[in-house]
Amino acid sequence: MTDQNNSLNTDSLVTPVTIERVAALFEAAGLNYQLDGGRISTGFGDVPMSIALDGGNTFLVFRAFWEANLDEHGKAVANAQIAERHAATFFPTFFTTEDETGTQVLADVNIFLGMPAEDGTPAGMTDQQLETLMGLFQMLENEVMTLSEAVNSNLG
Repeated sequence: MTDQNNSLNTDSLVTPVTIERVAALFEAAGLNYQLDGGRISTGFGDVPMSIALDGGNTFLVFRAFWEANLDEHGKAVANAQIAERHAATFFPTFFTTEDETGTQVLADVNIFLGMPAEDGTPAGMTDQQLETLMGLFQMLENEVMTLSEAVNSNLG
């Protein structure tokens, strides 16, 4: 009888999702990132991004930032464009936030991982599943750039 465990590929093993495990994927791919306080900061193209676990480790949150520095009129234009996009698609979720330089635009994709085990162990996924999620960065970059172009064209 053949030992079936010897034929297992580590890509098929379900392992708890931790931010350190996501950082290891970045490291293995040779991507630039910073791990700071449970959050990975990175960027794709001209779009700063981050990844964090949220909701008691039940969600993996991919966030893109458009440092738009919009005034009140620009914020209204951005929110109108965001409403159009939300009417047509579920991902990403755009929203605006205020800081000392004006209105900024963020885009989130929240991936439900599952509830942690009773002992607190985070929900798991395979390496292959986790690597597939890294494709969200390209989608976020495209979506943020498309939104910024639409807002800027409406601002004149």
